Amino acid sequence: MLMNYNMNEMNLEQKFLQLLRSPDKKNILVALEIEKANAELNLRQYLKAYVTLWNTWARTLEAPNTDVKDLESLEVEHIMVFNQAKLNLSYKHISVLPAEIAGLTHLQKLDCMAIGLTILPPEVGALTNLYKLRLNRNELTILPAEIGNLTKLQELYITDNRLSALSAEIGNLTQLQKLELAVNRLVALPAEIGKLTQLKKLEVGSNQLTTLPAEISGLTSLEELYIDNNQFTTLPTEIGTLSNLKFLYVSDNQLATLPSEIGNLTTLQELYIEENQLIALPAEIGTLQSLQLLHLQSNQLSELPTEIGLVGDLRILCLEENLLTTLPNTIGQLKCLEELRIWKNDLVALPLEIDSLKNLHTLDISFNKLSTFPLQITQLEGLQKLNVAENGLTDLPDEINQLVKLEELNLGGNNLTSLPAGLAKLQKLQNLDLRYNELEVLPSEVFALSNLQELNLMGNYLTTIPVEITKLKKLQYLYLQHGLISEQELERVKKMLPNCSFTKFG
Repeated sequence: MLMNYNMNEMNLEQKFLQLLRSPDKKNILVALEIEKANAELNLRQYLKAYVTLWNTWARTLEAPNTDVKDLESLEVEHIMVFNQAKLNLSYKHISVLPAEIAGLTHLQKLDCMAIGLTILPPEVGALTNLYKLRLNRNELTILPAEIGNLTKLQELYITDNRLSALSAEIGNLTQLQKLELAVNRLVALPAEIGKLTQLKKLEVGSNQLTTLPAEISGLTSLEELYIDNNQFTTLPTEIGTLSNLKFLYVSDNQLATLPSEIGNLTTLQELYIEENQLIALPAEIGTLQSLQLLHLQSNQLSELPTEIGLVGDLRILCLEENLLTTLPNTIGQLKCLEELRIWKNDLVALPLEIDSLKNLHTLDISFNKLSTFPLQITQLEGLQKLNVAENGLTDLPDEINQLVKLEELNLGGNNLTSLPAGLAKLQKLQNLDLRYNELEVLPSEVFALSNLQELNLMGNYLTTIPVEITKLKKLQYLYLQHGLISEQELERVKKMLPNCSFTKFG
């Protein structure tokens, strides 16, 4: 709608700018008329700014002859491009933001992802209505102090640049809710970051940080903290003050211990600490009553505290590649647990109480030292995926027939010479891995698995495949060992299973 204006209420230049920077075509036309009628006011300088902005933009367009050579060539449509609340320059390879961008004070959202920026001009500080600024995947080494003028900013994304420091002015952005600085070269965060009391997400992963300032205690609204892939050897005790934290990622650092104050994070839902050097967990881990995901793989844990059983809402527990020889009996208290992954440890047995994990659907205890199959596993009637590969098992109990919901069973890398009759009861089984055992004859129990889709037999001593394999109507993939299965036998099997894909390993 055409804006009415009264020259007595506002001076002509101000009114001209208001009309010129409007997203409404009619208003821009009025502004152009004002400029022509008032040459003495030198309003052309503002039009020249649009020429510069357009020509910067036009260099990225595929259409030829898009440059505006002079003011007479400037059209309303050129101006309207820059008069919207949102401006997306991403992937345009502009390399430089012209100083004239300072005139776009109406901008609320500016996307400058991957445009080849090496410098962010100080004029960006004039964009005081910005609530979102995206600068990811550029080559910025520093931010201008004027960034602190963007006091309405709620989201700032500067991931994958070359920043080595943040200026103290970052503390002026008190409305900021999301700050992403991952994949830079930061060695420290300024104390002023603690002034960002509205911040909900802070991402500084993949930098060179060794510590966090004590002032992070001021981030009382923080819900997500990503400090993974840095050089932390300890976490500050102040981390325990982040009482609203839900997601904490500290993976791929050099942590040997966790502060006991981590137990104060009672709203925490996901905790990722894999790829560190943890030798123990604090007993306070048991106070994390909201925790659902706990990733502890690739550390140096030799035991778990009994308090782990108090984390009653835990759904996923990952303990792969540690030094565990046993699990605490209290693990049976994790009634909500759905996935338990403990491969590549030194377990020789499982606690009897593990049979209480009735919601468990995935159990991976491969690459341990279990010489006998833990009978308590057969009580986990909700189990869908079971991996006991590489344990040196010589037999399986017939009670395995109780795992009626099992869809994937990995028995590879053991010393099995036969399979129990109960295996035939696993009618939902789709994937059976028997590689590298000591089978000389394919057990008849396999032929009863009517829903089997994938069967791995490589690394055994089979020389022939019985015709009964044709009972596996849904079989899609069959893996066999080169050298023991002759080409003639392979061709015979292929004719029996015309809809099956074969892979023969050397």
